[in-house]
Amino acid sequence: MPPHPRRKGNFAQIGSSHSMRFIGVGTAFPTHWSESHTSDFHPSKETTVSATSPATQTVRTQVAIVGAGPAGLVLSHLLADVGIDSVVIYQRSRDEIASTIRAGILEQGTADLLTAIDPQTRVHTVGSKHDGIELRFEGEGHRIDFPSLTGRSVWLYPQHEVLKDLLSLRIREGQDLRFGVTATRVESIDSAQPRVIATTADGAALEITADFVVGADGSRSVVRPAVAGPSSGGYFREYPFAWFGILCEAPPSADELIYSNSDSGFALISQRSPEVQRMYFQCDPETDAASTRTANRKRNSNASS
Repeated sequence: MPPHPRRKGNFAQIGSSHSMRFIGVGTAFPTHWSESHTSDFHPSKETTVSATSPATQTVRTQVAIVGAGPAGLVLSHLLADVGIDSVVIYQRSRDEIASTIRAGILEQGTADLLTAIDPQTRVHTVGSKHDGIELRFEGEGHRIDFPSLTGRSVWLYPQHEVLKDLLSLRIREGQDLRFGVTATRVESIDSAQPRVIATTADGAALEITADFVVGADGSRSVVRPAVAGPSSGGYFREYPFAWFGILCEAPPSADELIYSNSDSGFALISQRSPEVQRMYFQCDPETDAASTRTANRKRNSNASS
């Protein structure tokens, strides 16, 4: 098998560029190598577990994926489809993942991908199809009809529901998926065997040695600094406003999402499910939610007295 080339960089998606195919943060291998040597991958033989000391467990795999969000879980599935073994770690528990309400408007391409990889996905049963949105400005509403303009639609299917489906899929298919494991750093990133240093939920030390390390752990990535250097080296623009979010138990206020702009700022009427809705309005970044609630209670109390 040819040596594994290394290239530093932050690769946000799976795709090809010239002769290289990127599979994650800071790792790449030639297209000819991945395709012609797939038969050399033997997950059951290459994945090993050992103990370097009574307190440290060492795992050997082909791809270590830090983060079990949609990106990490879909990647693990695509890798498994071509015989490439992986270990996925995530710092939260499975119960926490399922109980955290998240946003979720999926473009049609994403809905199609979920359906293709998992016939049991609930995106078309629990999720709801939206054929447009409404934009409101200068006192008038303007509906944007997606099918007439693009021939496509979007689906309201919150991310936590997507995660439930993907987690069930990967567990059914035998994915090595470890909850409650916190990655602290990545070592030997320029070598042929980079290592993820982590801690398990019970405080035990864990080392994952792999051919490739993928950072799918979000904007506060532990993997990113090992590849791209300190975050201070990038570009950052801070806007002079923030969003105040309200999660409420109520039926939908409208059939589709409404994005509104006025002299008072921006507001969004969003949805999560038939029973839970999410609203946003523009506010000062220094706004304190607790103080706002207290002021509203006093105002309502004075109004009723």
